Amino acid sequence: MKSTTLFTLALLSTALSAPLAANNMTYPAPTDVVKQYYAAVDAGKADELAKLLADDCTITTPLAPAPMPKQAWLGVVQAMKGAFPDMLHDVAAYIESGSTVVARGALKGQNNGSYMGNPPTGNRVNVPFNVVFELDKSWKIRAIYGQFDMKTLESQLMAGLNGPAAADEAKIRAAYDALNRKDWNTFASLCDEKKYRDVGVAPEPLVGLQAALEGYKQFFSAFPDMNIAVNEVAPLGKGRYLLRVTLTGTNTGSLMGIPPTGKRMNYDDVDLVELDAAGKIIYHQPTKGGPEVFRQIGVEPGMVAKK
Repeated sequence: MKSTTLFTLALLSTALSAPLAANNMTYPAPTDVVKQYYAAVDAGKADELAKLLADDCTITTPLAPAPMPKQAWLGVVQAMKGAFPDMLHDVAAYIESGSTVVARGALKGQNNGSYMGNPPTGNRVNVPFNVVFELDKSWKIRAIYGQFDMKTLESQLMAGLNGPAAADEAKIRAAYDALNRKDWNTFASLCDEKKYRDVGVAPEPLVGLQAALEGYKQFFSAFPDMNIAVNEVAPLGKGRYLLRVTLTGTNTGSLMGIPPTGKRMNYDDVDLVELDAAGKIIYHQPTKGGPEVFRQIGVEPGMVAKK
């Protein structure tokens, strides 16, 4: 009789523990869910993020005066990714208790896109945050409570920007950064489509934004690793600025019909950039420009004209 009782208890123990084992195999740890959340946010993957949030999820954050529903938060995350393309939530520590996780870290990134309707400043931010995540029984995130100092974010965004000249400089730097990232849409948004002219990059002036973009794309295709570093921006008045820049890159693609040489360019130049009254970039002229690029890779500029 005693052995039968022990056998029955063993069966009950196995039956009760089986669902728990299955749950451990099916669901990740709460901290892992939060890590997946930040990975999706930083990558701008709205579809993956949506799968992690419960349909009735609410988000409380200083970015909004009242808790937001799931769909509204997905829109905010996409907007933040547009404003900070290199956005990173650098989490220093996770604290887990049951189905609740606290994340402590800092939001980092460079403002190279429009933020809340404001033009990009080009400034980098590093804002500490504390966020509490609550998960439901299916291990979906059902509530997020975020805390950070909005004044810290705003002061870092606007640091060093005083007056129209500072705002223009931010736009110019954002435009060059967009070129370096081959983000043609962002670059186009900072320029006037009809007024834009480029003199000096190609053998003939590039009139109109679309013509200029085609020319720029040729150069970035010929130099896939090309980078234009803006070292200094000096105002000349009436929307005109002189830029001290450094261009680097390796010629691994054809350029205007000329086969790649495999040589590397590395030189300093001075660019003239002009913005109109609406704050749109309308003119670009390098001092050395295209001829220096060809000289750097061992091609005579006359060969380009013949092509």
